[in-house]
Amino acid sequence: MRPFLPLAALACLAAAPALAQPAASHVVVRDTLPRPVNIRVAEADGAAAIEAQRIALEAARADAELQRRVLLHQRKIGTLTDAQYREGLSGYDRAIDGYRQLRPGQRVRPDGAEAAVLEKQIIDFTAARDGLGAPSVLAEVDTLRGDRGEVRLPAEALQSSLAARLEQARAELPDDARHAPARAYLDGLERRAAEQLPALADARGNVALADTVEIIEEVQVAYTMSMESWPVMLRVRSIPEQAIVELRALASAPLAFTTDTQREVIRGWFDYTVSKAGYKTVEGKDLNLVWAEGLFTCQLVPEDSPQAPLPCNIE
Repeated sequence: MRPFLPLAALACLAAAPALAQPAASHVVVRDTLPRPVNIRVAEADGAAAIEAQRIALEAARADAELQRRVLLHQRKIGTLTDAQYREGLSGYDRAIDGYRQLRPGQRVRPDGAEAAVLEKQIIDFTAARDGLGAPSVLAEVDTLRGDRGEVRLPAEALQSSLAARLEQARAELPDDARHAPARAYLDGLERRAAEQLPALADARGNVALADTVEIIEEVQVAYTMSMESWPVMLRVRSIPEQAIVELRALASAPLAFTTDTQREVIRGWFDYTVSKAGYKTVEGKDLNLVWAEGLFTCQLVPEDSPQAPLPCNIE
């Protein structure tokens, strides 16, 4: 079982009673942000502290949204029971309802006690052991506010956290050649992060959270997958029947079998060949068997037809 790390972006809330609403205050409107933020402050230091709190809460909201997507992915691939799924969504609803009480744009913020209640709601959700299996990557990366008001992350720290997640996911795969497609998929994810994050970074080395959610989400889901969730049952058919299918993944021995059957394969990206005497051979690349599940169908074209071979579909 993986240990949980604290939500670094929220740690300041629990330890900072000074964030309680001051008795004497006035309203400050920050028109320079895309969404005006109205907060009560007594002095400049107080304003900075409350703004830091707001940024942390917004990052926590994004964290909860990310965990909701993880729930949906895990439910789809069958690693959560119905009860775990419902419980996880209930935790998400509580976290988001609490966040809305402190959302940017309201005239008066709740005091420190109410902020602490929200913090607990979100931590309870993101640190739940009800099938999520891991806290968000955002828990390990400091968040900050960009010039345009968006939440940003240090690209180098984010890349390091994603690499650590993927390394642990690889370490927990069974040590056998059969799981080579899964290892290749995890390696590919790490390469994507290493290529994308520096390209998205600004001059200060920071990336917008909105631009990185997709890669964070994919790493998060891969990290939370148990050993039992990597195999997937693939159903294969061809028209006409009884063609020979070969699946090839990086660093993995080819899998060959006839159509109109089903076969357990390890999730990953595959190239494929489908052949049958009297018909044109189908050559395909980058078949996504990581999240795609269902029926793999190939419509074969006779050798004497002027039509080119058709790619296979997965439904």
